[in-house]
Amino acid sequence: AITPHRPNFVLPLSYSWHPNEGPNGTTSTELDHVEVKFQLSFKVAIWAGPFSLPLDLYAAYTNVSYWQAYNAEESSPFRETNHEPELFLRSHQGWNLGPFADVDAKLGVSHQSNGRALPDSRSWNRVFFGLFGRWDRVFAELTVWDRIPEDAKESADDPRGDDNPDIEHFLGSGQLDVAYVYGRKSLAATLRNNLRSGSENKGSVTLSFTYPLSSKLKGYVEFFSGYGESLIDYNQANDRIGLGIALTDWP
Repeated sequence: AITPHRPNFVLPLSYSWHPNEGPNGTTSTELDHVEVKFQLSFKVAIWAGPFSLPLDLYAAYTNVSYWQAYNAEESSPFRETNHEPELFLRSHQGWNLGPFADVDAKLGVSHQSNGRALPDSRSWNRVFFGLFGRWDRVFAELTVWDRIPEDAKESADDPRGDDNPDIEHFLGSGQLDVAYVYGRKSLAATLRNNLRSGSENKGSVTLSFTYPLSSKLKGYVEFFSGYGESLIDYNQANDRIGLGIALTDWP
């Protein structure tokens, strides 16, 4: 069966305070502050209990798109789309860890890219490990990752090699997701940080709130502040707020 992986949502109204019109000084498009943001994310178990272990092997895919739908003067382009396929092992033991119950772990690899040509190409590969569990109405997931090294480019226009060698400086080496669920409403936060001091400290916070609209749909409000919301803008700070609907939630 195909099941949700990360939240699935559509934000028809998404306002950005600092749209990045020229990430490499080559983009002439005049961007609107308001655009459409949506995320589609699903997973499927492709091997249950490999070698009789209490694990399942999953394949997952997440798509995040930023669409200048109201920018008719520029022919309403898709400003950025990020693709992230994953392959991971997930336990289903349901351990107890301190106050947390139903604790399980995952270990996998991830590739994330925006599928664009130079000079706007962005991509990186990671090995990640995560723990997730429940404490009454609180759901939490801590994920840490290590980037798989790439060779340096011989020149800026070399299609081979690392497109973004400093991406870990802005996106860090892990993130914490926490959600509080009450009834059919939820309040969630995602935190990332590179754990450096002073002016070298970079990170981001995403806050979201869902509330019921019908038996199947939820209203969705999302606020983002910091670095790395999308790959094309990974090294530019931005603030964004969006309003729309959620088809699936974290828990």
